[in-house]
Formats: sequence, structure tokens, C-alpha cells
Amino acid sequence: MINPSFRKAEKRRQLLRLALDGPSGSGKTFSALRLAKGICQHLGGNARIAVIDTERGSSELYADRFDFDVLPLSPPHDPRRYVEAIRAAEQEGYQVVLIDSISHAWSGTGGLLDIKDRMAKGSRGGDFGAWRHVTPLHNGFVDAMLDCKAHMIATLRTKSAYEVEKDEKTGKTKVRKIGMKPEQREGVEYEFTLVLDLYLPDHLADTSKDRTGLLDPRPPFLIDEALGVELAAWLGQGAEPAPRPSPPRQSNGAQQGQRYDSQLPAQNNNSQPTSKIAQLYSWARAKGISDDTWCKLCSGVGITRDLLEHPVLLSALDIELRTWVRAQVEMAAAHRDPEQPPVDQPAPVPLPGNNTPTPLDDPEQPPEQLRLGQEPFTEPPPAQTGPAYCLDELRAASVGAGMGPSDWRDLCLELEITNWTRSQKKFVELAGRIDAWAQGARA
Repeated sequence: MINPSFRKAEKRRQLLRLALDGPSGSGKTFSALRLAKGICQHLGGNARIAVIDTERGSSELYADRFDFDVLPLSPPHDPRRYVEAIRAAEQEGYQVVLIDSISHAWSGTGGLLDIKDRMAKGSRGGDFGAWRHVTPLHNGFVDAMLDCKAHMIATLRTKSAYEVEKDEKTGKTKVRKIGMKPEQREGVEYEFTLVLDLYLPDHLADTSKDRTGLLDPRPPFLIDEALGVELAAWLGQGAEPAPRPSPPRQSNGAQQGQRYDSQLPAQNNNSQPTSKIAQLYSWARAKGISDDTWCKLCSGVGITRDLLEHPVLLSALDIELRTWVRAQVEMAAAHRDPEQPPVDQPAPVPLPGNNTPTPLDDPEQPPEQLRLGQEPFTEPPPAQTGPAYCLDELRAASVGAGMGPSDWRDLCLELEITNWTRSQKKFVELAGRIDAWAQGARA
């Protein structure tokens, strides 16, 4: 156990953590670029600005007035993509990182609310169970901003906030507007050193949080480069920053590359599986599935480092593995010389919660806790009575019907359809659901 020890407090040099929020047209992007330019003027030398742009290139409208590099971040706005972009900016040595905006990581397409809704649909715990997996994604995103080795400026969209209150005289309830609310998870403003609110029509800023003490007494003001210089100078005063704690030792997958770091499970000292995902991985390797194929199957069902134990995704991965092996067995049987004996299959590894090994070539008995709700692969091969479908054609039809990627994925999960599915019965059912979707959209 480490003995706690106190030391004399002293001001240390720090990096800027600033949030800039406001409604559409209030000047968030332009004001943030002015601040970033002022910081670079104070730093001198070859200080550079990196802009992570989720606003469909709005920052580049000012490329003739500011010198910066941009990384457009199109949907899906998964917070893990923000983390990757922040780390890339760190590795390339930028002194200022501007994220325009972090609202998309919360309410944008593929953002945290989207992820939560998709998980809630397939989780017994509903919204409550989904938040258990979504909150770590949000915390990881916030930690990446706070731990960034560059000055960080983040913009946020705002929307009107309302409060329902009861009139004590009449007893009736009424809705009262209480101001503007940033489009991000509640409490995110606590993480920043400085929070500035922009207002229309004059693009003036007001200070809602200031740990520097430089802006709190000021009336509403116009953000310019001089403010960036002032903030950078104040933050640069003091003793050397405290040393950072050593990062945790990376797994073998991380040392080989981040591709496997997020999807290959860790093993304990006895080389025994330590989790459900690890047992599935051992089972897959016993069936001859390579790491490349494993990662493709994990990516196909949405499994990442932060979602290794999500029960719905594990169910989907279990079905993908079984379907892949069945397809390999069927292809091998179709091309095998009838005079030759069948190829022996390697002994399977027991799945979690099932003491009796379940051969993958007999997939009618999946482990109880890895089911999606219905027994997969229990229907007999359907007779070919209608038109033949393929998955690519149905995917194109879903796009034509106006179905989004998340809707397509949810529908395939519901029908237990994967990239390896060959059942025409399932394809016919999927085609009917797409047609129903199109009729509902037209109505």
C-alpha cells in the first residue's frame, strides 16, 4: 500500500482546456480559431493548429484568414473516433487542438445517444443496462481531451432549455424557458478550465466558468487573438508541470498494432481464457479461424475494446463464428473428393457457461447466455419457391427505401442475418421487412 504524503501547493504551468458554446451563427468556429491563433503567436516558433472538424468543413471557410491543418470527421461520430483523432494530433506535434464540435459525439449520428439506443433495443436492462456500457465511452473521450499534450479548445452547440414548474396560485403546470443548454452530457463543463458562452446577434462572449481569474469581472466581450495571447501567457507561468504517471503496459495485441489491441482478448498467466470473449477467441482458434478473420467478424458485429463483454454483441459474434465455420465445412464438402474420408475437425473449446463442448458443426445447441432470443439455425433448408436474393442486393434495396446503417444493422440482428447467411427463408423475410419499411416511409 502506498503511504499518502502531502506537499506544498504551487502554481504549475498548464495547458488550456477551454469550451466555447453558443447557438448557430454565434461565431463559435471563428472565435475558436482566433483564440488558437493568439496562443500560437505567444508560443512563437513553428506552433501549429490542428482542427478536428465535424461540422462538414465549416472551419475551412476561414482557411484564407487562419493557418491550420484540418481533419474532417464525418459520421458516425463515435467518441472513439474523436479519441483516435486527438491522439493523432498529439503524435504529429500540434501545439493547439480545436474540436469543432464535441456535440456530435453526444447527439450526432453514431454518437453516444445513438449507441445507447441501439444497445437498449437488444439489452434486457433497457436504457439502464445500455448506460453501463456507454458511460465508459464518454469518460474515455473526456479523458482524452484532458490528457492531450496540446492546448485544447472545444466548441459545443446549444439549444433552449426549459423547466416545468407548478404555479402555486392556480395549481397548473407551465413550461418556463431557463436559458441555453450545451448539447453534451450534463456536467461536461466541469472538466474545462474556462467556459465561454457566445450570444447573438453581436457574437459577444460571456464567462460562465473561469479558473484563471482573468475574465470573470469582465462584461461581455468580443473574442480576439489578444485573449489567446493573454491566456497562454498566464498558463505558462509557474513551476514545471507535475510528471505524468507511467502508462499501463500494453498487451501483446497492442504491441503488434492497434488493430488487434481492440479486438483480441487478453490472457492470464496460465494462458487460460479470462472472459467470455476470450473463450470465444480460443474456440475460434481451435476451429482454425485466423486473427485477420476474427477481427473482421468482431468489426462486423461492432465489438471493440470498450464493448468486449456486451451480451448482445457476444451473441451476434457467436452466430457469426458458427455461420463462418458452417460455410467453411459446406464449401469443403462441396469440393471434397467423394472417395476421400472427411477432414477431421479440431476439438472445440468449451464455451462459457457450458461444461459440455458444443461442436461448431452442430450449431443447434448454442450456450444459453449467448443466444439472441431464438434458437439459431434450427429451421430446415427452405425450398426454393420464389426469387433468389443475395445480401448485397437487399442492402442496396434498404438504402433505396431510406433505411439508415443503424436501422439495417438492427434489422439484421433481429433476424439473425450475418455476412455468411445463405438462408433464402431469412432473405425473403428481410426483403418483406424492407418493403414494409419503404411503404411506411412513403406514408
